[in-house]
Amino acid sequence: MKAFLLAVICLLIVFPIYGNNQDLFFTAREIIEIPVDIGSQSVGYGKDLIYVTNPYTQQITVYNKQGEIVNRFGREGQGPGEFGKHSPGAILVLDNEILANDLTNFRVQLLDHKGSHLRSFTLMRDIPVTAVIKMSEGEDDGILIYGTGVDVNMETGVMAMSYSVMDFNLTTGEYLFLYEKFTEPAKLMEINPISGYPLPVIQNGFIYQPANDRYCIDMYSYQGDSKGAIELDGKSRRITREIQDHLLQSDELQQALEMSMGLVNFTFPSHLPFIRSIMFLNEYLLVWLWEDWYEKTFGDREFRVDVFDKAGNYLGKGKVDFDPDKVVYVKDNLVITLETTADIGMIKMRKY
Repeated sequence: MKAFLLAVICLLIVFPIYGNNQDLFFTAREIIEIPVDIGSQSVGYGKDLIYVTNPYTQQITVYNKQGEIVNRFGREGQGPGEFGKHSPGAILVLDNEILANDLTNFRVQLLDHKGSHLRSFTLMRDIPVTAVIKMSEGEDDGILIYGTGVDVNMETGVMAMSYSVMDFNLTTGEYLFLYEKFTEPAKLMEINPISGYPLPVIQNGFIYQPANDRYCIDMYSYQGDSKGAIELDGKSRRITREIQDHLLQSDELQQALEMSMGLVNFTFPSHLPFIRSIMFLNEYLLVWLWEDWYEKTFGDREFRVDVFDKAGNYLGKGKVDFDPDKVVYVKDNLVITLETTADIGMIKMRKY
């Protein structure tokens, strides 16, 4: 009997506890900390190496799990293997290559693991988007690219944003739109830089795309077919007046006002997303809400998320031991966060 009780206790410590809408706990069993350069932005991971982009130095630095720098490549420029200002951004590490987003040169570069240039794909020519935000591995050697586009009518001052996921073949350069969503056309005077679609997640053969106007996560196959939706009653997950008032004073909105030099009077549409971000951890879908973010930021609470199983069934509120806004890489039971202060950057690799 003692051995049985000990085994049960060990299971409850190592794995999350699930019940009928009870608090669920996700606590890492191992944490590895790696100091990185200030200005580091995105992280790719493969073969026990961590690839970190830095748009301030136009470089990619490669670390091993002991925190040692094993390679560093890239410099400012427009040639092969060079990156424009504020690049590289998103990175994807494959078995034999690296994809790096070189946004200010309007391209995505394909490099080998040592940083040698193999090929470039030009945005709006090879890849039909104005900006690449995220890249993921797909099926049959395809790459899933998440990007945005802008359609502006200069005569009427009306703009529409598109958010799309496409299946891109690195060998042939062919692509297939899996789905594409457009925001409602809005006058340039009504742009809200905070609104939009939260980033999708690719998992279990599906694309999970949060809606931007309600508590709902649409599910699509890799062929772009709708596979249903995950949602809760919107009354229990909401954008409160306090959140809107805070965001009206946010640095992001104030920077947008400054950049417009007074030419644009930004307003605050009512379609601010309920959902701030989503991710999968050990086959469980974690949903980080603006409401939870506000309570953590101003209520001194834990990092709390909504938890669903992979079938979309709601399990309850969860507590995680990391800041969801700092997550730069997540796969299976590994979560990597990138945390920076004024004088230090730190990668934390958490295994669950």
